[in-house]
Amino acid sequence: MKRWIVAAALAIVACSGPQPVRLTLEQRTVVDEVRRLKYVADPNWLPLDANLRCVLDDSFITIRVHSLVDAQKDFVRGLPQSLYPQLDAWAKHDYLVDDRRTEHLSTVGGLPARELRYVVRTRPEHGPGDLRFWLVRHQNYLYVFRMALRPDHGPERLGEVRSMLDSVEFLDTPGEQAPPSEGFDLPVEGS
Repeated sequence: MKRWIVAAALAIVACSGPQPVRLTLEQRTVVDEVRRLKYVADPNWLPLDANLRCVLDDSFITIRVHSLVDAQKDFVRGLPQSLYPQLDAWAKHDYLVDDRRTEHLSTVGGLPARELRYVVRTRPEHGPGDLRFWLVRHQNYLYVFRMALRPDHGPERLGEVRSMLDSVEFLDTPGEQAPPSEGFDLPVEGS
């Protein structure tokens, strides 16, 4: 009788498929030497190079870093506002933007940041999604964190993103040049 119970229990476990593996804090800690930052990915988010994708609803975050060393001085002095037209264009390129952007003071990794919010749709008949940018300066670099939450995202998604942004540590960049980034180009001095 005991063997039958054990066999039945093993059959149930085998039929239920593999159990999700919870990664440890150490396994979820991402050290991105290229972008010179470190952060802890939420268990529901999968880090893929400069992107994080939510495994539950396909929301995503992208991380871009831009060197300000050769950028136009007027552009750098005007940051973050001098970047807003490019972010507006980026939002309108990828989405239907429902409303004007809103701007808020925020933090990323304990540093002051500007948070720009857009209400967006992928198609007119779709529900509103949430597109946000966080702009942070650290040393001679501008970091742009871009988050797109799907219309059907769970209410906990934004909390997960906030927790990841709070966990960011900016690594020192002694004399190193950041790699060129995708998405938009900063105006270069002399152009």
